[in-house]
Amino acid sequence: MVKHTRKVAITYSEIAGIYLTFASLPAKLATRLLLSPWDKASSQKTWRRVISHYAVHYLTHLNIAQLQWIFGNSYDVYVKYTGEVGLPMVIDELDLGAKLMWIGERNHKRVNIFLHGGAFLVHAPAEGYPFWNWMKGQLKDKGVDTGLAALSYALHPEGDYPLPLRQLVVMLNHLIAQGVPPEGITMVGESAGSNLILMLLSHMLHPIPGVEPFVLPPGRKLGGGYLLSPWISVTGTDVPNSFQENNHTDITSADTLIKWGAPVMKAVPQDQIPYMEASHAPDGWFEGSENLINKILITVGEFEPLRDSIVSLYERHFKGRKEWAAGADGEERITYCYQPAGNHNDPYYSFFWGPNPKEFSPLTPTVVDWMYKVHSKVE
Repeated sequence: MVKHTRKVAITYSEIAGIYLTFASLPAKLATRLLLSPWDKASSQKTWRRVISHYAVHYLTHLNIAQLQWIFGNSYDVYVKYTGEVGLPMVIDELDLGAKLMWIGERNHKRVNIFLHGGAFLVHAPAEGYPFWNWMKGQLKDKGVDTGLAALSYALHPEGDYPLPLRQLVVMLNHLIAQGVPPEGITMVGESAGSNLILMLLSHMLHPIPGVEPFVLPPGRKLGGGYLLSPWISVTGTDVPNSFQENNHTDITSADTLIKWGAPVMKAVPQDQIPYMEASHAPDGWFEGSENLINKILITVGEFEPLRDSIVSLYERHFKGRKEWAAGADGEERITYCYQPAGNHNDPYYSFFWGPNPKEFSPLTPTVVDWMYKVHSKVE
């Protein structure tokens, strides 16, 4: 739990329920470890993975108020992480209540913008910060110096759609005004954060009335966008197969995802559903996005309830599209990875145990290589 500034409407009985849940967790984890050899979702995992995945799965059964009380908001998690690693807080205060929170020094040449997940309800998972800070070190070892910053965006109920998108636009305009080249900006999002990247591309292609535009300088593109387990089927109505098949195999059950999505979707007008749920975007919706961003990486795990929606996103909108053909340098502009036995946000859970993992997700080398290719092109 983090020390947080967020005001959460929570009862004493709900707080007591949180402590009871944590008290029962060790026994639940021990049972899961014992049964893991016979469990489809756990039999191929190390004991570290079994524990990290099931611990998160068990805690996500708490209600929304309890989770918000535990995790706080984007700013609270940033304060906790920078304090743990001994880094100063470097924050750009922006319009609309947004904050651009740097991990280390500002870098106005190459920057990864971390867009956290958490269903637009909380900041989760906490392992995102150590993963991307580790990535920053990996790139530096390869001779590529990058900055890392996180966008603190509005969460329900304090702010709903389209406010997070408006805050992302404010942040991007701020970076470009500070001299960061568009090609030097790479957005790395997981789950709801990936949703936000697709929301931005949708808005650039099909402007939402009342939302500030984001217009790139002529002939320029953003560097890249990493869609890690994108939460693009918020209601779950369009992917019954993987929602049913993987209801109990992932870090979050399909039932829980549907419950989390309900309050978020209430703010979305019916004619704007494709902006929040890219799984409902019509064919051709993302045509033209190849002119907005240089490279996209999409990764998905076999055991995710969201699996089929993510596979469909790639196959319907990006796979084999001639406009996304390899560039003059021969490098692919669209990279897609389907991870057998993989889970939601899989690379992060190596960092459940600390900043120096003993094992990594099979996806991690692909992410490192992709990040290097994106940033090494920036001169």
